[in-house]
Amino acid sequence: MTAGTLLHRYSANIWASEAAAAALGRFLVHRPSSCDAAAVLPAWLPWLPLRHSEDDAKVAMASLCKLLEADSAAVFGEGSANYPAVLGAMAAAYEAEATGEEVSARMRSLVQGWAASNGEMLKQCVAVLPQEHLKEKAQKMATA
Repeated sequence: MTAGTLLHRYSANIWASEAAAAALGRFLVHRPSSCDAAAVLPAWLPWLPLRHSEDDAKVAMASLCKLLEADSAAVFGEGSANYPAVLGAMAAAYEAEATGEEVSARMRSLVQGWAASNGEMLKQCVAVLPQEHLKEKAQKMATA
């Protein structure tokens, strides 16, 4: 994320920016096959979780869950480069009021599946999360 993106994200246009991020998540779920999601995901993931509109926050995280349920390898990207960003967004949103119980349960199920299929990679991604509370929430999702 560039400094310009950071400045724009925290500008007076945050509501419109987050609405656009939620719409982009919907687009990624329903995109035409000609759209290269791998080119769009790195621009979308840093916005997650959304923090200013509960409706948009829930839509964006539900979109992420749908994408992961359909093809997690594509979302994680080449060499699983997006895995830490995905896990960090999920940990930050997990059990938040704006996320809702249903989406939190979907995220927990996904993380538990990753723990079962590749626990070592999950541990490595948890270890690189930037804040201790995110590490704790990611662990909670994996073991709940």
